[in-house]
Amino acid sequence: MRKRTKVISLAVALLLIAVVVLTACAKAPAAGPTTTVTVTAPASPGAPAPTVTVTAPAAPAPTVTVTSTAPVKTEYNWKLSHMMPRGNPIDDLMLVFAEMVDYYSGGKAKVEVVPAGAHGAMPQVTELVQKQQLEFAYVYPYGFLNPKFELVEAPGLFRDRNEALAMLYNGGYMDKWMEKQWAAIGLKDLFTLGSDFFGVFTKKPVRTPADLKGMKIRSTGVEGLVEGLKRLGAVAAPIPYAEVYPGLQTGLLDGCIAGGFYGWSQKWFEQAKNYSDINFAYDVTNVVMNVEYFNKLPKDIQDAIVKAAKMADYIGANLYHWNNDFMAIPDMKAKGVTIVSLTAAERQAFFDLLKPEELLDTVVVKNVGKEGVDGVKAALKELRAK
Repeated sequence: MRKRTKVISLAVALLLIAVVVLTACAKAPAAGPTTTVTVTAPASPGAPAPTVTVTAPAAPAPTVTVTSTAPVKTEYNWKLSHMMPRGNPIDDLMLVFAEMVDYYSGGKAKVEVVPAGAHGAMPQVTELVQKQQLEFAYVYPYGFLNPKFELVEAPGLFRDRNEALAMLYNGGYMDKWMEKQWAAIGLKDLFTLGSDFFGVFTKKPVRTPADLKGMKIRSTGVEGLVEGLKRLGAVAAPIPYAEVYPGLQTGLLDGCIAGGFYGWSQKWFEQAKNYSDINFAYDVTNVVMNVEYFNKLPKDIQDAIVKAAKMADYIGANLYHWNNDFMAIPDMKAKGVTIVSLTAAERQAFFDLLKPEELLDTVVVKNVGKEGVDGVKAALKELRAK
């Protein structure tokens, strides 16, 4: 009896397995060919053998799915030009942006990063993008391109890095302002590199405004910067970047305003062996493309560019800061450069002479307009109240 019970139990188990397997193989209950499974268990002497019949739809014909392994066809081959040498952190960021465009476009769009000013200086590459002869460029918001750009580098505008980043990123007042001003000259602002505050590279150490008196200091020709240097007792010398190193070498210049990382990248410290972090003005650069060209691209390609730009924007916000603090400054110290780190009180002495708000109202307003000046003042007031 026990043996018969075991056999019946085994038969039922096999039956259940058969039901499960056949049910799993069936697409859905439907009319059509059937498969019958019969399980017979031993019966007691003289009794008929019990038979269980399970009918299920026949297994469907096998389906073969073929996936193509052919590479995605590249539909767009673009170039991004910048002035930094290969291996510079700016170059590295541009390569990250290019990789992200490739990734988010699924290989449809590829960006070749062209370093070392191969397409010319920043004004030249800006013009190439405007003419749709170059797709992307790392550029500077020069006042001669759009006078309203002068607002972003008004001397003494921002008190510290956190304030600058809050205004320049994530929909801050200056973030929106810059997008609007680039669009006015036919360019789309993709992402921003907060280049850091301008300090001053000089041949003699500078700790007070009196130390700057009479020094010929290189700056751009932006009226606010020129006036700011004048208020500090220096003489502004607006000459092209390419002429800064030889100008320092020959004595044409006594120094130049620049972020520590940027001046280090250009090796200006070799001729001006002192750097003071006076936080004179905040330096900003952008990566742009032609807005008309962008608007004509398919939506998926536009989305790929925007996503890649957001990634680069996040990194770019602090790229100069990180490289200034952890690369440029330590390296310059090791090479004998005197780094003058001002106290808050010492830096305030420079701001007292600059009179940032009065400078906005009397000088910067000429090119920027009252709307821009009043807007940035209100945004800063609101930010500082938080």
